[in-house]
Amino acid sequence: MSGHDCPAHVTHYGDCSSIVGNPADYTANPRSRIAASTIAAKTSSARARRLLSFAPRSCRIHSGDRCNTLPLNFDPALAETVDSYEIGLKTDFFDRRVRLNLALFQNDIKNPQVQTIINTGALGVVGLTNAQKARSRGVEADANILVTQGLTARLAGTCLDAKYIEFTNAPFNFPPTDPVTGAIISPFGLLAPVLGDASGNRLARVPKFRFSAGINYDVKAEFGHVIFDASVAYTAKFAFDADNRIVQPHYALANASISYSPTVEDRWTVRAWMNNITNKKYYLNELPVANGSGNISAPAAPRTYGVEVGVKF
Repeated sequence: MSGHDCPAHVTHYGDCSSIVGNPADYTANPRSRIAASTIAAKTSSARARRLLSFAPRSCRIHSGDRCNTLPLNFDPALAETVDSYEIGLKTDFFDRRVRLNLALFQNDIKNPQVQTIINTGALGVVGLTNAQKARSRGVEADANILVTQGLTARLAGTCLDAKYIEFTNAPFNFPPTDPVTGAIISPFGLLAPVLGDASGNRLARVPKFRFSAGINYDVKAEFGHVIFDASVAYTAKFAFDADNRIVQPHYALANASISYSPTVEDRWTVRAWMNNITNKKYYLNELPVANGSGNISAPAAPRTYGVEVGVKF
């Protein structure tokens, strides 16, 4: 990462997280939230309700990088610059039993860095190239609800419109075809990528929708302390690459855990957990390769479960 000067009225970040990443978590956008005003309004019960609004602007720069595999003899990618805008509110009501956060945001990206395969003749190497412009904008909301003593529900959702505004040198990957008829002659393997126009395509690894819901039940009784937590998260379909050729279908994951600490020895905790309860099959990553292998993919973890024992000293 590198530090660069931004205008005086802009908040500068020394490092930058990519807006495209793991599907399970592709909307991670570090945006500073600056309080613009605090408004106190009276509810019908004559209690004050707090409303916090914010409207920051920030600049982030992701340095150019030489992220190529052997041989390391290619020019580094250009620096990626992101201008972020956001407006939103944080509020609670019903005697602070419900807390709601809402934000509208837009990221204007100059020279977004995109993974590609560079053909050296003898072999292909993984590297970075630059699109000219991209944009992501959307809305995100989350709420925490105190249902009853010890029982909390949580909801969250994101709707994201993310696309390449200008990407005239995008890598496109195609299977082998007949030079005369254009018919695919083999269902396996890929040719070396060719440059094409991906302007208007969705950003790689960025789903349009993401939703999650969960509950947490925290009980302290004579026999001990019990915490139960369960959640489900939905991710809409997304493309792995800028050419939008290979698509991961939508999927939902369910996780749950329960922990127990005995009253007589509360420094000990036993926790049982299970992730991906329905054993959903999906992929974490995909990489097009210009040879007979074609698309190389990395599957996500199947159903996993376990028991943990912890102690506080």
